[in-house]
Parts: sequence; C-alpha cells; structure tokens
Amino acid sequence: MLGTMQDITEQRRLESQLLQSQRLDAIGKLTGGLAHDFNNLLAAILSGLSLLERQLTLDGNATKILDMTRRSAGQGRDLVQRMLAFSRRQDLKPVAVPLSSLGDTMNGLVAPVLGGLVRFKWLVSDDTWPVYVDAAQLELALMNLIFNARDAMPSGGTVLVRTSNRSVGHAGDELPAGDYVVVAVEDTGTGIAGDMISKVVEPFFTTKPIGKGTGLGLSTVYGFAKQSGGTLRIESEVDRGTIIELWLPRSNQPQDVTEAIAVAGAEAVEAADAERATAVGERSLTVLLIDDSHSLREMTAMSLRQSGFEVVGASGGAEALAAIEREPDRFDVIVTDFAMPLISGIDVIRFARNLRAGWPAVMITGYADAEKIVERPLDVALVGKPFDEKDLVVAIHAAARGKLINASA
Repeated sequence: MLGTMQDITEQRRLESQLLQSQRLDAIGKLTGGLAHDFNNLLAAILSGLSLLERQLTLDGNATKILDMTRRSAGQGRDLVQRMLAFSRRQDLKPVAVPLSSLGDTMNGLVAPVLGGLVRFKWLVSDDTWPVYVDAAQLELALMNLIFNARDAMPSGGTVLVRTSNRSVGHAGDELPAGDYVVVAVEDTGTGIAGDMISKVVEPFFTTKPIGKGTGLGLSTVYGFAKQSGGTLRIESEVDRGTIIELWLPRSNQPQDVTEAIAVAGAEAVEAADAERATAVGERSLTVLLIDDSHSLREMTAMSLRQSGFEVVGASGGAEALAAIEREPDRFDVIVTDFAMPLISGIDVIRFARNLRAGWPAVMITGYADAEKIVERPLDVALVGKPFDEKDLVVAIHAAARGKLINASA
C-alpha cells in the first residue's frame, strides 16, 4: 500500500476563524442597519413627548406616565448604542488616556456595587503606556467586564484588573504590528466552556440564566476594541475562572495635547450654553430641514418652530437640492440627515457650498459608517439621533455663528 498523510489542523482552524469573522461581520451590518431605523423612531417619540409636554397642561399622573415613557425611550437609545458598538459604527472620539489615572474613578464606580463577597483590585502601574481610545467608551467597557466577572462568582471571589505593555512585531489575523496595552480583567469564577468562548462575543448570546443578562455586554466591548484598532481575547477554564484581555493601541499623543483637547471641549460647551437662548441678528433663522423619515421630520420641524426658527422641510436629497437651487438666499442653516437614498447629507452640503462658500450646516444621524462620517466638512457639527432638542438648537445657532459644537450622542 502506498499513501500520503497531511495534517489539516491549521487549515481547519483558519477556516473556522474565517467563518466566525464572516458571521460577526454579517451580524454587525444587520444591527447597524436596524439601528438607523430604530433611532429615527426613537427620535420621533422623544420629540413628540417634548411637544406634548410643552403644549398640554398635565396633572401629576400624566406627568409620571410621560416621564416613564421618556425613560423607556432612553433605555432604547442605550440599547441601540450597544448595537452600534458591536457593529463598529459608533462615532468614537479617541484621545490619549493614561490608564493609571482611572484608578480612583473605577474604584468609586465599581467597588460599591460589587457586593460584600467580591473583592476588587486595581493593579495598574504608572509606567503603563497611555492608550489612544474614546475615554468614555473605555470606562463603559471596563465596567462591563468587571460586572461580568462579578456575576461569574456567585459565591464570592476576587476581580483583578492588571495591565501590561506589549509590542507586536508582525501583523497577524487580529492585530497590525505596533505597540499595545493589554488590560486584563481576571476572575476566579465559574469559567466558560471551551466550545462557548467563540460565541460569547456575539450579540444577544449569554451564558447567564434567563432574565439575568442581555447578551450585549461582551459584544459591545469586542466592537469597541476592534473599532479602536485593538482586539479582545478570552482565556477560561470551567470552575477555575476567566481572563479577558482588552488589547488597545498605545497613544503617541503628548499628554499636554490631551489636556488641551479637554480644555477646548469644556470651553466649547460653556460657549454653547451662553449662546443657547440668543438668535443671530434681529430676526429668526430660516432652517432647511432634510430627513427621509416623514414623522421625525414633522416632529423636528414643529419643535424648531416653537424654538423660534422658520423651517422648510425636504423629504430627501433631491428635493433639498431643488430647494437650494431655487432659493439659495432663503436658508440660513441646513440641517440634514446623513444616510438618505441616492443623495446623502454630505452630498447636499457639498452642493450648497458650491453655491455659497461656508454655508452653515448641521448633520443629524442615527447610524453611519464611521469612515464616511469623517468625510463631512470639519465645520459641520454632528448630532446623534435620538437627540435632545436643546442640543440641536445649540448646534444650529453655533453653525450660524461659524462655531462647531459636536453634540453626537
């Protein structure tokens, strides 16, 4: 007999990785698309509630119902943000973040709610490199991992957060070559079965009992890590515990630049608050409002009119271009949705600025590919749906004055 033998273990591993990557990518595109429509619905609901609150005299019971409805809509908004985090479509604002400075914050937020049976240790040294990430999303990611670790230890134990500096010499399947900081969250809990590890980052998959988890915690952390240029790795053994490593890119941004960014952001918010109640000149502003969602467009238009604006609505990019070309001197500020059929909000703004340089504009969005969002002109503020009407009013006034206020949710 004559035969040959070939070890296909590595081939099968690569095929499994490819299938997993394709499945996660498909889920990400689906959740991102759903988020756009869902955010439009939530924005219309919240705008309608605000209009009712201003136009009607409500008794105590009616006010309570309205507040509960608004709170539920807010929870829906948070859910959509988690979906966007997994699909890597959220708008991140990365800065240099020194991890050692987060110790007091995390101890203050996390330690009091872990319970008496769970100890929390933050072992992050001062020589840990700063990371280049969105600071708020990093805190949320750490809290997610820490609370998951707590839930895995019903009889008590220790949650440990430690960091290490790592350098990757060659690009691999998950990470390009470069410097990274590994944030490891370790527990001594029940662990995860080997065949489940690849599934726990999928949205809505959870190993917790029914009613004890949404299945979005790890998926949002995974999405945040990948969008930030890092990754998430899991090591676990049943009844021995779990180590989840958050790999984040090292920041080469000087610390003083980070502080300048924070100061500039605070000054921008302060300036926006001072300008909130004033209008440009002695007349009201005329706004061209563009959104392909009829209900949201009508609700937003009514709200803006109550805030003193004159509003002309357009149901899409083509209708907006016709209005701009017909009456180029009528509109003071363009407020446009980003994602619309055929003609996007960016296309509308570019067309308008060919007629009038620097035409004031504000972009609203419930979902957009991060790479496409950055293509908008730098002086165009981005307001995320569902938005607080005060944020939109501030952004419109700021745009009319030539100042950028970024109120993205």
